[in-house]
Amino acid sequence: VDNRTSNTTRNLAITDLSPTPDVWVAGVPVVVNVTVKNYSPREATNVAISASVITYGDQVKTADPTVTVSGEVQNLPVILIDSIPGGQQLTKSFQIFVNQVGTHVVKVELPSDALEVDNSRVCTIPLADAQRVLVIDGGDADTIGAYHVASVLDPGSQVRIGAIPEVQPVTMLRDVTAEQLSRYRAVYLIDVPELSKRAVDSLTQYVTNGGGLAWFLGDDVDAENYNGMVGGKAGGLLPFDIAPTLGLGNDSEESPRLVLGKNADLLGPIASAGNGIFGLVSIRRQWVPAMSAAEELREELTGDEAEAEPVQANVQTLLARSDETPVATLHGLGRGRIVTVTTGLDGNWNNWPGDPTFVVFLLQSNAMLFSGAAPPTSRMVDSVAEIDVPGESYLPTVVLLPPAEEPPRLEIELEAAANESSIQVSPRELIVADQAGLDELLMPGTIEWQRTGTDGQTSVMPVASVLKVGESDLSRVSSAEVIRDLLPLEVEFLSPGDWGDSGVGGGMSTFLLILLALLVLMLAIEQMLAAWASYHVRPTSDGAVGSRSSRGRRSSPASEMPRPAPRGRSRKRTVGASNHGNDGSGGATSSANPSTAGASR
Repeated sequence: VDNRTSNTTRNLAITDLSPTPDVWVAGVPVVVNVTVKNYSPREATNVAISASVITYGDQVKTADPTVTVSGEVQNLPVILIDSIPGGQQLTKSFQIFVNQVGTHVVKVELPSDALEVDNSRVCTIPLADAQRVLVIDGGDADTIGAYHVASVLDPGSQVRIGAIPEVQPVTMLRDVTAEQLSRYRAVYLIDVPELSKRAVDSLTQYVTNGGGLAWFLGDDVDAENYNGMVGGKAGGLLPFDIAPTLGLGNDSEESPRLVLGKNADLLGPIASAGNGIFGLVSIRRQWVPAMSAAEELREELTGDEAEAEPVQANVQTLLARSDETPVATLHGLGRGRIVTVTTGLDGNWNNWPGDPTFVVFLLQSNAMLFSGAAPPTSRMVDSVAEIDVPGESYLPTVVLLPPAEEPPRLEIELEAAANESSIQVSPRELIVADQAGLDELLMPGTIEWQRTGTDGQTSVMPVASVLKVGESDLSRVSSAEVIRDLLPLEVEFLSPGDWGDSGVGGGMSTFLLILLALLVLMLAIEQMLAAWASYHVRPTSDGAVGSRSSRGRRSSPASEMPRPAPRGRSRKRTVGASNHGNDGSGGATSSANPSTAGASR
């Protein structure tokens, strides 16, 4: 694109397309966010985004190279953006509803502008069936806490959340294994008194492999057991060590209130509502982060509470008290996520379960726990494309169909190496090996993998390929950015003047002199060749050109025209054979010897 016209040329790009963290279950609506950035300096108005869903259900068995995508395309309503200021971006949300289990594709497109390649973007959404969650309540026999959680996750009637809660007694946790926990998408532990080493090991492995864990710490929790087994310094299942419960009074206005934490944007609707939404929520009792002995001593000596930092650096605070003490946190362990709520659910510690904000918080937390182990929804075009082919389920041979603007698409047959359970295609390796298919693989769009199961049935797995954010910026890159991006290579910049003075010009002058010498030599040879090959008439003894005075020489050809006589005189031509053959008459006499024939005037 011509950089000089960037001030007046419209250049929009879709820089992000991703589903919001959710349960991602078939039959449950999924919210998708699309971000459009205006790379032009002038405002863009009335931006229309077309959206579609490409479903890959059980009916799509094979990848069809004669079409751009093998799935069924369903168009969605147009998304309209009124205005995007120059250099700014804007995010819009829309919902999709797919009732089929499997991985499906969402595609959005912008109208044509200066740069076409960034006007479309795709993402995948893996939809599973409803997932089971494990709820264990270690409190009183009425298990009021388990009731609050289960009623939110499965409200019944026509409402479907995508989670199927299964309430189990606390005795199950004593001898549970990681294999048993792997059957659940999330685990909720409510006021469990103490934890065994086997339970801790199983929970740690479960979360590390991608499971979701939620703590609700109540009256029966043994702080010493928790700090030694799962505390922040012990195993990481808790974000920090906990101190004994703290009484904060009754529901009076003087007691600390529940407010949004530093990372409350992860809670979606709650964050947009502001702190006023918790106006009726009161926290009466709560576990607080415990400080070490050294931290307590430093606080006593200095009186500065800010220096004590018992919370891990990777912990995100979702909700807190008005004095910034965390109430609900989120942190990761391996591939999984852990939500910790430092107050109970039995009604003695707070009145939160009866407030509508608890329902929204629990649904958002459940969505974060579910999406922790979800597969990525897109890949960069220059990253490795990979497909799993475990030997117990699939044959080692697959077919790869890269994106294409127009059919037919290229079909690439690949085979897994021996004892390998996956197939990888690296664009960098294709460049080095100079193999076919690189240009197609580097195009943004939908990649389709066709696998064959051990039962002989084929299936299609779509993968979304996207461009790196920032590639759409058409402004000229500065020298500092080039040096930074090419590290550790050493880069030297030369201006046009430096190029002429760097000695390269001398080399070019020598080269031009050689060319000129060759040209002169060629011209000289041409002249010599012309002189040698041209025709020249020999002069006579008296200086006349063309006469033949020598006896026995051949005369001029008969076709040679005589020189014209002066005007006004009569012209007379006499043709004779020789001096001996001239009879003095005005006629012409032929000689028997043709070689002596001549012409005279």
